[in-house]
Amino acid sequence: METKDARYEVLAARAAELALPRCFETDLTMHDRACLASNPVGRRFLWAIGESGTTLVWLDPARLVTERLDIAVGNPVKARSLVRTLAEFRPELHYWDGEKLEPITAERAVALLAA
Repeated sequence: METKDARYEVLAARAAELALPRCFETDLTMHDRACLASNPVGRRFLWAIGESGTTLVWLDPARLVTERLDIAVGNPVKARSLVRTLAEFRPELHYWDGEKLEPITAERAVALLAA
């Protein structure tokens, strides 16, 4: 039996509210869900959702890129650039502070990645 992860339930509810993503739904339903399940509940992250899927970016422990971005992008400068690029495509950006999800701007996302 699969256990429920409150973080995933929050992301899924927000996705339903926004009626996103319109394609690559498995970014949320498979990849983000698995990523959340394999990480501590209090770990902070950024989450982007748009027409073409989602991206989950871990912020703890303090480092500029996540396992996922490290594979996809390979360096911190490009990771910050990726957030700016995502902003140009107008995804909904969010921050999970370890307890709740809140919408944020691309500028705040870049600042959190650089912290």
